[in-house]
Amino acid sequence: MQTWIRRCSTLATIALAASAAAAAPASAQSVSYGILAGASFSDMMSTDFSATTSAGFAGGLYAGIPLGKSFTLEPELLYTNKGANVEGASATVNLNYIEIPVLARYNFTTDGGPFAYAGPYVGFNMNCNTTTTLATTNCSDASVNANTVFGGALGVGFQKSAWGFDLRYEYDFTDAVDAGPGKNSAFMALLRLAVK
Repeated sequence: MQTWIRRCSTLATIALAASAAAAAPASAQSVSYGILAGASFSDMMSTDFSATTSAGFAGGLYAGIPLGKSFTLEPELLYTNKGANVEGASATVNLNYIEIPVLARYNFTTDGGPFAYAGPYVGFNMNCNTTTTLATTNCSDASVNANTVFGGALGVGFQKSAWGFDLRYEYDFTDAVDAGPGKNSAFMALLRLAVK
């Protein structure tokens, strides 16, 4: 637990420092804030088993820090459900994360409209379990440890005034659990609401 708290505080410090540094040259433009909420359709890429898509929730907060007319730095704090349905085993692997993406966003127009973004993220596992028709088993009870994951996200979206939407793809560069190879792969459809 102490290691997890130390990692979170270090990452938060880095994110705040980057945000402060990015906000300095953008003083003429205001920082925006908003809410993201929608669905996550995830799979697990593995050489040990075959899996199919599992649906879940994704949502959280974002900040938009202008870096010029067309570019914005967009750090986010998301809660995401990931995992997969394991073929042939009638089982579902459920993984819940607190994710911190830091995205570089390109706005195609200066007055709102279409945009595209890409960037890295870190995901801290909050819960891991396996569900079958008989029972739900916590990963730790099965001597399986869920890992902190690092990955990349890219997507497109549209925002005009307060409302908008995102379509994004995320892929983990590291394995989700220590029991064997398996990387999360997720497609997300998110609604955006700017509150400032």
